[in-house]
Amino acid sequence: MCPGRRSIALVWVLVLTSLCSRAQNVSNRGTDFWVGYGHHQFMEQGSNDMNMVLYLSAEDQPATVTVTIDSSGLVPATWWRRTYTIPAYTVISSDIIPKGVVNGPAAPGDPLSDPNYDARLFTDPPPAGTGGAGLFRKKGIHITSTAPIVAYAHIYGSTSSGATMLLPVTAWGYSYVSLNSRQSYASNCYNWMYIIASRDNTVIQVTPSVMTRAQNITGLSQGGTSTITLMKGQIYQVIGANDGADANGNGGTSGTGRDLSGTIVRSMANGANDCYPIAVFAGSSRTANPASCGSGGGDNDNQQLFPQHAWGKKYLTAPFSGSTTPGSFARSTYKVAVRDPATVVTVNGAPIPSALINGNFYIYESSTADVIEADKPIEVMQFMTGGGCLGAGGLGDPEMVVLSPVEQAIKRVGFFRNNKESIAVNYVTVILPTAGLTSLKFCGSSVFSHTYPHPNMPGYSVAIRRWDSPLPPAAPLGQCLITCDSAFTGITYGLGSVESYAYNVGTYLNNLNAVGSVHNEPDTTNGGKNSHQFTCVNTPVKLSALIRYQPLKLVWNISTLGAVVTPNADVTLDPASTAYEGTETVNGILYHKYTLPGTYNFNAPGTYTIPIKSTSLSLDNCNNTEELKITVEVKPRPTADFTFAHPTGCVKDTVEFTGPASTGSYTIGQWKWTFGDGSIDSVQNAKKVLAAAGAQNVHLAVVTADGCVADVTKPITVYAPPITTLSATPAAVCEDGTVTFSETSSYGGPAPVNGFYWDLGNGTVVNAVNADPQTATYPTYGTYTAKHVVKVSDLCVSDTALAPVTVYAKPIPGFSYPAGCLPDNGLVQFTDTTKVPDGQTLGSWSWNFGDPNATPGNPNTATAQNPTHTYSFGNYTITFSVTTANGCTKDITVPATFSLRPRLNYPALTPVCVNVNTPLNVATAAVTNGVPGTGVYSGPGTTAAGSFTPATAGAGTHTITYTFTTTAGCTESITSTITVYPKPAADFTATADICLGELATITDASTIASGAITSWRWNFGDAAWVAQNNGNAFSHTWSAYNTYSVKLVAVSDQGCTSDTVTRTVTVHPLPVTDFSLPAAVCMPGGLAEFTNATTVDDNSTLSYTWDFGDNSPVSTAQDASHTYAASSAYTIKLDAVSAFGCAGTVSKTLSSFFDRPVASFTVLPDTLCQGADNVFSDESTISNGTITKWNWNFGDGTSSDEQDPVKRYQQPGNFTVQLIVTNNAGCASQPVSKQVVVYLQPVIDAGPSFTVPEGTVVQFNPTANDSTVLAFTWTPGTGLSNANALRPMIQAMYDETYTLTATGEGQCTASDFLKVKILKPVNVPNAFSPNGDGIHDTWNITNLSDYPDCTVAVFNRYGQRVFYSVGYATPWDGTVSGKPLPMATYYYVIHLKNGFVPKTGSITIVK
Repeated sequence: MCPGRRSIALVWVLVLTSLCSRAQNVSNRGTDFWVGYGHHQFMEQGSNDMNMVLYLSAEDQPATVTVTIDSSGLVPATWWRRTYTIPAYTVISSDIIPKGVVNGPAAPGDPLSDPNYDARLFTDPPPAGTGGAGLFRKKGIHITSTAPIVAYAHIYGSTSSGATMLLPVTAWGYSYVSLNSRQSYASNCYNWMYIIASRDNTVIQVTPSVMTRAQNITGLSQGGTSTITLMKGQIYQVIGANDGADANGNGGTSGTGRDLSGTIVRSMANGANDCYPIAVFAGSSRTANPASCGSGGGDNDNQQLFPQHAWGKKYLTAPFSGSTTPGSFARSTYKVAVRDPATVVTVNGAPIPSALINGNFYIYESSTADVIEADKPIEVMQFMTGGGCLGAGGLGDPEMVVLSPVEQAIKRVGFFRNNKESIAVNYVTVILPTAGLTSLKFCGSSVFSHTYPHPNMPGYSVAIRRWDSPLPPAAPLGQCLITCDSAFTGITYGLGSVESYAYNVGTYLNNLNAVGSVHNEPDTTNGGKNSHQFTCVNTPVKLSALIRYQPLKLVWNISTLGAVVTPNADVTLDPASTAYEGTETVNGILYHKYTLPGTYNFNAPGTYTIPIKSTSLSLDNCNNTEELKITVEVKPRPTADFTFAHPTGCVKDTVEFTGPASTGSYTIGQWKWTFGDGSIDSVQNAKKVLAAAGAQNVHLAVVTADGCVADVTKPITVYAPPITTLSATPAAVCEDGTVTFSETSSYGGPAPVNGFYWDLGNGTVVNAVNADPQTATYPTYGTYTAKHVVKVSDLCVSDTALAPVTVYAKPIPGFSYPAGCLPDNGLVQFTDTTKVPDGQTLGSWSWNFGDPNATPGNPNTATAQNPTHTYSFGNYTITFSVTTANGCTKDITVPATFSLRPRLNYPALTPVCVNVNTPLNVATAAVTNGVPGTGVYSGPGTTAAGSFTPATAGAGTHTITYTFTTTAGCTESITSTITVYPKPAADFTATADICLGELATITDASTIASGAITSWRWNFGDAAWVAQNNGNAFSHTWSAYNTYSVKLVAVSDQGCTSDTVTRTVTVHPLPVTDFSLPAAVCMPGGLAEFTNATTVDDNSTLSYTWDFGDNSPVSTAQDASHTYAASSAYTIKLDAVSAFGCAGTVSKTLSSFFDRPVASFTVLPDTLCQGADNVFSDESTISNGTITKWNWNFGDGTSSDEQDPVKRYQQPGNFTVQLIVTNNAGCASQPVSKQVVVYLQPVIDAGPSFTVPEGTVVQFNPTANDSTVLAFTWTPGTGLSNANALRPMIQAMYDETYTLTATGEGQCTASDFLKVKILKPVNVPNAFSPNGDGIHDTWNITNLSDYPDCTVAVFNRYGQRVFYSVGYATPWDGTVSGKPLPMATYYYVIHLKNGFVPKTGSITIVK
C-alpha cells in the first residue's frame, strides 16, 4: 500500500477445500482451529485502529461454530465466547475480536469490539515491556465446530491488512521453518512469528535465525535454542529486532528490521516424554517487501505455516497476473526452506540461483512459471511486491502465500470472492495436467481468461480466471467452486489500488512421509506383486505402507476401523525390517515398502483410514515417532455367473463350463473353478470330468483386473457309469480244459449300452455288439481272470467285471532212493519227490519195483507214498504213477543199480589231561565184514592217521570218527569218544594298599570247569613258594614298605595244574608329623599362626586335624591359625593322615603371648583447600615394649611410614586417613581412622584478551577446572551480559581489564584477568601542510596509535615508497631521508592487522 493513503482494500477469497476422493485426507478443512492476534504496526503506535475477524465457511452440511478466547480456563465467566449457526454452503464473519480498551473502528461502519477482553499479542515496548515478544496467556482464539468447516483470520486496518487460511489441529505438526517477508517499512514495524499449543505441557524449542526484540528479557538469541513450556491455548511470539537495535534487540530507528526467515521451531518431549503438535504463524507488522524490481506500498503479512511432514519435493509455480491483463505477469520473490542443508534444490532443472542462507533457506526471483524440485522435502513461499514489480494495470500491494507441492494436489476446492477493502479484481491461477483442461471448471464454467502451457513442465498447463469485482456497497461475487478430473495446485488473489490479498487455493496437508499401497491377493499376475488402487468387499488384501525413510518400528492401529475389517487387531512390527519389501518409486518419490503379514477382508464398501505410529531416528520430533495415515478404498463386491453343457450325464464324460468375460463394470482377468472333488482350474471356459456321481456343487470365483473377487455356486447332477457282471462255467479245469462265459449289464442314465468287450485271459479278446456267451480252452495251468466291460460312450465305460478261472497243473512225478549202496541187509527205502507246479495236494501213488525175484513177503508193487523193498545186487526198472487231489494224473519209469555197505567196530579210548602236549594214538577201529577198501580218522585234535593231541582238542569229551570206503564206493562211519580233563583257572584277591605294619587279606577265587582243586601253591614276593591244601582266606604282612607281586598256582584232583596268576600289594609308609609355633601372639586378638612341617616318604596327599588346646573347634587346614581369648600355655596337637589312611601325630606347647599397642593421632588442619599441607601427629600408646613401625594410609592411594608425616592432597574430596602401629614383638594395633576434607582449589584462566573494533560484541572464553561447583564473578560487571556467568558477552565500548574470580566450597578462591582493548575507527586525513607553521605540519591519523602492529606505507606516483613505518608512534612529517617532499598527491596503504581490510587512498602534501 502507498503511505498516506487511508482507503483500505482487501478482498477475501476463502478457500473452501472439498475433498472429492478421500474424505479422510488431511486438509485445511476441520472442526478444531486455533489462531492468535498477531503483532500489527497500529498496536505499536498506540492508535489500535485495526480489527480482527474470522471468516467461517460451511460446505455440504450446516455447522454450529463456537469461538472462545481463553478456552483453557474452566470458569465460563472468564471466557469471551460467541456461537454461530452457519447454513450449508454459507460463509459468515465473526464478531470483532476484542482488542482492549483502546477501541477505535478499523473501517467505516465497523462495530466496536468488547473492551473487557484483549486478545492482542502485544505488550509495552522495551524497556517497560517486551513489545509483544514472549509468552502470552489467555490470548488463544479457539474455534470449534460440529461439522467440518474452513476458517480464516483477517487483521485489517488503514491500508495495512493481513490474513491467513487456518489449519485444523489435525493438520498441525512438530517441526517448522519460518519464512517471512523482507522487513522494510518503518521503525515500528517488525517481522514476527508465533506458536500456539492445543495441549497442556507442550514443550517447544525456538532457534531464531536473527537477533530478536527484547532478547535480554525473553532469553532468545540469534542461533541459540530456547526451550519454552506452553499450556493449552498459550502463545509464544518471537519478534525480529530493528536493524538499529541495541545488543538486547531493543530500540532502533531504522526503517528496516531483521528477517525471521530460517527460524526453527520444534515440539519437544515434556516431563512425561510426550510431545504434542503445534501451530506456527509467520508475518510482519507491516512491510514493503522490497525486491530487485523495486517496492511500493506496505502491508501487514500473516500466514499459517505448513508443518515439515506436509512438505513436498516438487512445486509448480505461476506468477501473479497484472490487474488488467491476465497474460501480463508480475515479478515474484520465492523463498525455499530446507530441513537438511545438503538438500539439492533446482529451479527448472538448474541449481537454484541463490546461496543457502542460515543453513536452511534460499531466495530467488522470477516472473515465469517455474518448476522447483529437490531431492528432499522443501517448503516454498511466494511473495508479491508492489510498485514496478507488478504486472499490467499496476494494482496490488505486498503479500505472501504458502504454495502446495504437487504431492498435495486436489480435485475440488471452493473459495469466496469478496470485495472488502476496495478490491477491484479477483484472480485464481491453477496449475494442472494439460489433459485436465477439458474437465476443469471455474464456478461451473469452462471459460478461462487465459491459459498457457507450463514453460518448464511438459504435460502441464496454467489456467487463469479473472473477475472484475464490484466495489462496496455492492455485494461481493460470492462463493465459487473449482472442479477437475485431474488434481491441481494454485493460488487465488485480489488486487486493488491500495490493497491486495493472496491465499493458497486449497490443499491437502497429508503427511507425505507415507502413502498406502494395497495388493488384492487373488490377483496372481506379475508374480502376485501388482499394487491396486482399491480393494473390494470380501476380497483378501495385503496392506502396505510406502514410507520415505526406513523406520525402526511400526504400530498399525487396525482396531480403529472396528468390525469393518477382519482381523482388526493392532499390529506392532518391531523391528520394522521384518516387514520390509524393498523400494518403490511413486510420482518420482522413492519409498520404502513395509507390508503387514497375512491378509485382511473388508465387509463394507467405503474409504477407510488406518493410523500408523512410525518410529525413526530421522524424525525431528521429541520421541522420534510420528503418526502416518494411509487410506484404503473398498468398492462393492462384483458378481459372477456361468453355464455348462453335459450331453450324456455320465460321470466319466467331460462337462464343458462357460465363464463370463466381465461382470458389471469390472473386467475379469482371472477365473478359478472349484469342483466337488476339490480340484481347481484357472481358464475362462473350463472342461472337467467330475469325480463322483450324484448331485454336487461347482464353484466359480472370478478375479477382476483390479484383483477383486466374486463367486457363484451351481448344482449339477451326474450319473454313475453302466454296470456289468461276468460268470465262468466250469470255474476250474485241469490243463487243456474248456470254459464258457456269460454276462448281465445295466445303465441308469438316458443313453443305451452299445458296446461289449471280452478279454478271456488267455490272449483271446472279443469286441461284440451283443451279450452272447463266449468259450475258451486253457492249455497251461494257472489262475486266469476273464474281463468284461460295457460302454455308453467312449469315456462312459463300466467298471471291469471279473471272472476267475482256475486251471490245475498235472503233477511232475519223481522219487529218490539210496545211491547204489544198499544197507548191509539189502533193504532199499523209496522216497516220493513228486512236484505239483500249482501246489495241489497229492491224492494216490502206484509203484512197480521191477524185481523178478519178488515174493509175497517182499512184493513187487505198492500204493504207499514212501515204500521199502529188499534187493540183491543187480540192475532193475522201476515204474511210478501219481494222481493229485483234483484228479490230474502222470507217471515215470526209472532204471536203478544196487551195491553193499561195510560193517565197522571202534573200542573205547582212555581219558587224558589237557596239559598233555604230546600226541596219543587213537587209531583202533576195525572192519568186521571183510569188505575191502580204505579208512580215515577225523575229530578235534585228530589226524587222518589217528594221532590225537589233547592240548589242541581242549578240555571236554571229544568224538573221534572213523570213515571206511569200499572199492565199490560204499562208505560207512563209526565213532568213539575220548575225555580231556580241564586245568584249574587260578584267581585270588589281595588288599591292594596297606600301611606299614598292617596285614593284607588274601582270598582265593580259583575255579575249575569240572573236578576239584586239591592244592594251592603261593609266592608272596618276599620268600619261596608255599603249598596249602585248602582255599581258605588268610593274612600276610611285610617288614618294609614297597610294592609286592603275590603269585598263585592251583592243582586239580586229576593232577592238572593252572597257569600262574599274579596280584600286586602296595605297602605305604607312615607320615612323620611336625609343625612350628609362632614366635609371638599379639593380644588382644590373639591370632596364632602354625606352620605345618609334616612329611611322608611316598609324597602322597595328607589331611590334617589341629587341636589348639583351648577346647575350641578343631581345624583341618594345612597351616592353621587360631585366635586366643586369653594368654596362657596351650598344648597344640597335630594329626596327619595320608591319602592311604596312614596316620601320625605330634604335640607342642604354646606360651609366647604379647600385648598390642593402641594407635592414635591428630591432624591439623582437618579441613582445607586443595594444595595446602596437613600435619599428622602420632599419639599412639603401648603398655609394654616399644612402637617400632607406623603405617599411614591417606585415602588417596598414597601412604607413609614416618611417625609424624606432612601430607599435601593433589585432588579435592573427602579422605579417610588410617594409622596402624607395630611394636617390637611384631604386634600391630587395630587401625584408627579420621576424616580429612579437601575442597576444590579453583584453577582458572580468564582466557585470551581481545583487541576489537569499538562496538564489537565479544564473548569471553575462560577455562576452569570445574564449571558446576564453582561460582564465578567478573569485575567490573558493568556492560556484561551476566557478571556471574563463566562466559558472558559484552559490547566492547572502551578499554578495560576484567578480573574473573572463582569461589568454591570452603571459600577456596582463584582469580585471573583479561584485557579488552578497543580499536577506535581510524580516520585518515587526505592532506596535511608540513610548512613549519605549527598547523597540520604532520600527517596525524586519528586512533592509529591504537594499532601497534600496523604498517603504514606511502608511495609517489611512480610507485616508489617514500615512507614506511611499523606502528605509528611518530606521525609522518612529509620527508624522505630527512628531505622534504614536494607538493603532490601520494598514495598510501595502511595495514591495520587484526583482521581489518587494508585502508588505501591518497594523501596530498600542500604548502
